[in-house]
Amino acid sequence: MWCIFIIAHHFISSNSWIQVGHNWLNPSHEYIRVFAVLTAIFVFISILNPKKIIWFVLTLVFWSLLKIDNLPRVPNHIILALVVNFCILLGIYLNGTVEKSKEKRLGNLYNSISPILRWNLIILYFFTVFHKLNVDYFNPNVSCAVSLYHNISGRIALLPNGEFINWSLIIGSLVIEALIPVLLLIPRSRLVGVVLGLCFHLLLSFHSSFYITSFSLELYALYVLFIPHNVFISILQGIKKRRNLISNYTRLNRFPKNKIFYFTLILFVLSVVYLILVSFQYDIEYLIKIKVLFRFLWYVIASIIILIFLILLKRNNEVNKENIFRLKKNILLVFPLILIMNGVSPYFGIKTAANFSMFSNLKIVGTKNNSLIIPSNLDLVKNSSDVVEIIESNDEHLSMIKIKREYITFFEFQRWIQEQDKSDESKTLYKRNNELKTLNLPKDKNNPQYHSISWLEKKLLIYRNIPMDDPCPCQW
Repeated sequence: MWCIFIIAHHFISSNSWIQVGHNWLNPSHEYIRVFAVLTAIFVFISILNPKKIIWFVLTLVFWSLLKIDNLPRVPNHIILALVVNFCILLGIYLNGTVEKSKEKRLGNLYNSISPILRWNLIILYFFTVFHKLNVDYFNPNVSCAVSLYHNISGRIALLPNGEFINWSLIIGSLVIEALIPVLLLIPRSRLVGVVLGLCFHLLLSFHSSFYITSFSLELYALYVLFIPHNVFISILQGIKKRRNLISNYTRLNRFPKNKIFYFTLILFVLSVVYLILVSFQYDIEYLIKIKVLFRFLWYVIASIIILIFLILLKRNNEVNKENIFRLKKNILLVFPLILIMNGVSPYFGIKTAANFSMFSNLKIVGTKNNSLIIPSNLDLVKNSSDVVEIIESNDEHLSMIKIKREYITFFEFQRWIQEQDKSDESKTLYKRNNELKTLNLPKDKNNPQYHSISWLEKKLLIYRNIPMDDPCPCQW
């Protein structure tokens, strides 16, 4: 299931990792594209050889390297994905299952890492709800609950529209997102929680943003960890019976069993596809048609999965009373701690994006925010309070910030300056600390006042632009 999520996200973000640059999910250098191709190769091999952990390890390693290169401009759920990857890799190392992949060792591996991965998902849900407890999320005029729903309802004609349902959307979204982890924590309601989560995130995936679909697929993969044993066994037995039935009436079992054949075939196909994409730089209209087909297949498959679980929910009355959150490897606790630190980071001014505050209307300005729970921040690094107002600019990016009536933090302003090519010429008039200044590029690119940002700061810190006017609009 995790491999399926990686394939889907890889496909959804394919137009990004093909084009080198500093934009959303773009590789920073040409050689990073190799990580993307190797990820695609090894993820397919991993699915063909599910008991050979080495292929799964290679998939996680190369995909993680690709996403680390993409940092910090990644969707929120990729932060969770990286933590899950590292957790699985460390678990594999501690269990010594890379070379030997017997079923007992695989079972030990699953039992050691699954409790931590479950806690990771619970922590994600906690912060997605916690960040939404702010003044502007409860404002129907700007609430993300309302704007997301209107986008989805525009694509599904059957959904009602109108101002009369706005408050129910705000309260309902909070209740559902809070209820899912609670149901997952309680043994008797765990399967109900899975079904509710499957339905809720299927509905969210109807949004026009493909990255929300990617998020839904990630959660579908992690829900596997909460399936009670008896339900899991029922599913696997059903798959085995149907697979045997297909084998009896087809010649699938006559395909070559030489794994080198599969490897060579996949390598050849992916290499051809990659060369076509690089050579022709995409036919955008054709790509859109492919993505529409992908979405249709996702809706069908997700609906079938939900139907299966509804049937299983009715048929299975047994409850798995085992404590599935009991930790087997305490060293893996470092990963939930990383997620907690990432979640609380905006209230310390450390970073104001990619901290699970997606679509929450959370606004951070120095020591102040719009939270109903934590009304004041500890602005430890001062980046969120050091802002720049763009007065005039002939640069497209900066002029758009002016048009949107936003401040850009000086940290992000410096990042933007460093990312400009030496050949790019632009002139910008801006105000910082009530002082008017002029930036001329490329002349001022190495000006000492725009000090260099370290590689680690670039990867770990990211700040949203700050709306000049209240209330705060819906942001990613």
